[in-house]
Amino acid sequence: MEGSGGRPPLPPKRLRRSFDVASMKECMANRGTQIVLPVVVVALAGFLCAGGTSQSPTVVFTPDYQSRCPCDHSVAETLLAYPQCSLCLESEFHPPFPPYFFVQDINPTKPNRWLILPKAHDKGMQNLSDLSTDVSSEFWAAAVRKAEEVWGNRWGLAVNGELARSQCHAHVHIGKLLDGVEGKGFLFKAGRSRIPGKAPITVAGPDSIKAPGKGAAFWIHPVGKKLHLHVEDVSAAAESVLMR
Repeated sequence: MEGSGGRPPLPPKRLRRSFDVASMKECMANRGTQIVLPVVVVALAGFLCAGGTSQSPTVVFTPDYQSRCPCDHSVAETLLAYPQCSLCLESEFHPPFPPYFFVQDINPTKPNRWLILPKAHDKGMQNLSDLSTDVSSEFWAAAVRKAEEVWGNRWGLAVNGELARSQCHAHVHIGKLLDGVEGKGFLFKAGRSRIPGKAPITVAGPDSIKAPGKGAAFWIHPVGKKLHLHVEDVSAAAESVLMR
């Protein structure tokens, strides 16, 4: 049985989270699949081994994988083989509506973080500036609601620059804004950006948020009844303004 677009059906989410390293290695050996990776991505192994395609591809790791996005949603193996495609795969397990979804950051060093991601995805590196006007408005309204729900008026939203991203699927970090990060070139001084950021842009609310595009990093936080949007360099790890 195949899913939409001729793709093999995805396994239930509980299956892909139940694989351990030994099971994954055994499964791959039995299938004759060759995957050369620097680390074992256990969370993704269940996709191919628990209902994935019956083909046995060869996927070769290259050292510059972080600068490329081989994720292709019509080729299931690419979502399994490359760690920077893991959020692309995550999107496959969520319904098309609403056009966004939330997940907790699985990085154990970031226990206080949430992520919001657009449901839509395509090949290659994806940017929030590519969202349609309607989807963008709904997306940012949901992001701010979630941030306020978790952190009250101490919230911050952050998007890393394209050169600092480890995932191809567009996503926003939601967390508590650190004290003293505004107006002092925080990211540049902390070594988290190669150049100082620009003066913040004041926007009225979520409906006025516009992602800057061109892979630029940015972060957002409340100031009174309005918001400040800080645009940073493509090299900036904007999430550094948030508590881990």
